[in-house]
Amino acid sequence: MIDRRQLAFEQTQKSKPRKRNKPRAPKLRKVGTSARQKQNKIKSVNETILGLEKSCRDLLEENGKLKNEYETFVNKASKSYDNQFAEIARLNSLLDACMIKAYNAGLTAFAWWKDGVQYVGTCGTLLKDVLRE
Repeated sequence: MIDRRQLAFEQTQKSKPRKRNKPRAPKLRKVGTSARQKQNKIKSVNETILGLEKSCRDLLEENGKLKNEYETFVNKASKSYDNQFAEIARLNSLLDACMIKAYNAGLTAFAWWKDGVQYVGTCGTLLKDVLRE
């Protein structure tokens, strides 16, 4: 017959998780760098710095070119705008002159006379008064 104590002990042992040994990372030993390795690192860092400086100079030069091209474009556009504005002003003045001539021509075409006086419209307005305005 199995002893109750023995049975309880076995059950508790089965339910407990086993402790497993975790693998450890290997210890790294410090390795000293030689003077040549240090010089090579310094040289590569210096080359990187020089490359970055050259890239920055190239970018600044390209930025200057783009800025000059933009300013040239803006100047040309503003001159073109000024020319277009002057042309529009000239056309507006011609249109105004044509409108005045047409207005005057319409007035004279639809004027009427009574007792030797020239009138315009139905209100009795004189043609010469209208043309002065």
